[in-house]
Amino acid sequence: MMDAFELPRTLVQSLQRRAAQTPDQLALRFLAETAREHDCAIRVGVNCGSVDPVTRARHPDDDIAAMVDSALQHCGMLDESVTHKVGVS
Repeated sequence: MMDAFELPRTLVQSLQRRAAQTPDQLALRFLAETAREHDCAIRVGVNCGSVDPVTRARHPDDDIAAMVDSALQHCGMLDESVTHKVGVS
C-alpha cells in the first residue's frame, strides 16, 4: 500500500513519461495493447514511398537501406511497447 508521499511521486513520473511520448507513440502503444489483448500480430510494412524524408536523406543512393532503416525504427517503437507478435514485410 502506498502512503501519501509515494502517490505524488508516482503520479509525476507517470505524467512525465506520458508527456515525453509523441502522439504517434501514444497511438502505436494503443494499437499494440489492443493487438495483444486480442492475440493479434502487428505487421510492419515498408516500401519506398513510405520512408520518411529524414531516413531517406541518410541513405540518398540506397532505397533498400532506407527501407530497412525505416523498418528497424518502427520495430524499435514496437519493442518499447507491449507487442508480442510482429511481422515485417
